[in-house]
Amino acid sequence: MKILAFTDLHGRINLLGTLKKKAKKCDIVICAGDLTNFEQGLGNTLANIAAFSKKLLVIHGNHEDSVNMERACKKIDNAVFLHKQIFKTENYVFFGFGGGGFSMEEPEFDAVAKDFKKEIKKRKKIILVTHGPPYGTLLDIIGDDHVGCINYTEFIDDNTVDLAICGHLHENQNITQNYKKKTIIINPGPEGKIIEI
Repeated sequence: MKILAFTDLHGRINLLGTLKKKAKKCDIVICAGDLTNFEQGLGNTLANIAAFSKKLLVIHGNHEDSVNMERACKKIDNAVFLHKQIFKTENYVFFGFGGGGFSMEEPEFDAVAKDFKKEIKKRKKIILVTHGPPYGTLLDIIGDDHVGCINYTEFIDDNTVDLAICGHLHENQNITQNYKKKTIIINPGPEGKIIEI
């Protein structure tokens, strides 16, 4: 499967042409949050990306409210609001958890992760999509400090996760890490990355 993943578009519609070209080569499109600047043009931007005619999995970032993002996704046939949800296709299972990015702990994620873990036992390929990055990785460093989410890292450490897509920290866009030689973690940035898995 080829995935086009992007994050932190922040309403820059000038990048939609670039994303559309990349989407043509892919099977599915994933947005890891902050599609807009505080929801300005949310419906239109989402509709423009859905017009790529690919299944679109979306979580909200810290610039969107989960309720408004879910409403916008419900209006579009090929869009799936992935926050706290599981999406399965063929041998692939996608888990999503949006929002946040400013806290090193997300207790709510641990509650949702119990359902995710049940699916991992049946899995082939597992993809985790969060807005904030996992703690203690190359993707959560600001200055000399790690500022990511500990709960995400614990989940990756304790389970078989093949790919983790995140965003939020613009300083770390376009960084990929092969974490402990078992999980590819990527911040694909607003221009998106094609990931084959």
